[in-house]
Amino acid sequence: MKKVLVLVLVVALGHSGVGQATDQKGACVTASTNTTCKLLDDNHYEVTQYSESGKVKQVGYYLNGRKTGKWTAYNEDGTVSSQMNYLKGKKEGKTIVWVPGEDIRYEIIYSQDKMISRYAFNNSNDQLLATK
Repeated sequence: MKKVLVLVLVVALGHSGVGQATDQKGACVTASTNTTCKLLDDNHYEVTQYSESGKVKQVGYYLNGRKTGKWTAYNEDGTVSSQMNYLKGKKEGKTIVWVPGEDIRYEIIYSQDKMISRYAFNNSNDQLLATK
């Protein structure tokens, strides 16, 4: 269980790996050559981060220089590894983490960047396994 908790934390922290997508003037910039930034409208950008092999690693959004909306991380095989929600740069609402090679997913509830609760489910039958 400790191994799985470490994995959940690594995936959650991995969502912060893209870096700031806008400069102080709100212009779209990237912190890495493996990242693209696409203007959606005034100060609202879609950011895509790629793995070394060129596959999509993470997709998310910035509004006024802060993470916003749904951020999705992907495994190398293209399957979703986690989905996290942001509001004004802080984790907000439900985060879902799928554990690779296991039939477990975690649903973590955040409020203003603080974890409120964590639930572990069996993916195949949606059975609740543990809470925190």
